[in-house]
Amino acid sequence: GTGFHNVLREVVKHSRSGESVIKEEWVKELCQHCHGKGEVSTACRGCKGKGIVLDEKRTRLHGVPVYKICGRCNGNRFSRLPTTLARHHVQKLVPDLTDYQWYKGYADVIDKLVTKCWQEEAYAEAQLRKVTR
Repeated sequence: GTGFHNVLREVVKHSRSGESVIKEEWVKELCQHCHGKGEVSTACRGCKGKGIVLDEKRTRLHGVPVYKICGRCNGNRFSRLPTTLARHHVQKLVPDLTDYQWYKGYADVIDKLVTKCWQEEAYAEAQLRKVTR
């Protein structure tokens, strides 16, 4: 997207004579989800893409910062995208897609593709770690 939404809002218009008139106009507003970037990040919201989060309970107990693996993404740094989001995009290509067709045909394939992508990413990360040591 563009990072903005057109919204109908009440706007105060001032004239040179000093009068103010309230009118309804279409106004561009900054998108709340992407903050004007035009795309929504898939980074985990719990750890913001770092893979680790501050363990508040243990931090209070020990008095020093204690980190743990993010419980939302299990350290993958990205939350898994739901199949409903994939379905939205597939349905643009196949408009007459039924629920039965989706859950019996497409959903399993997309889940397997996403799983394979995660495996390949983990493998690439391990190889990179091995090379950079």
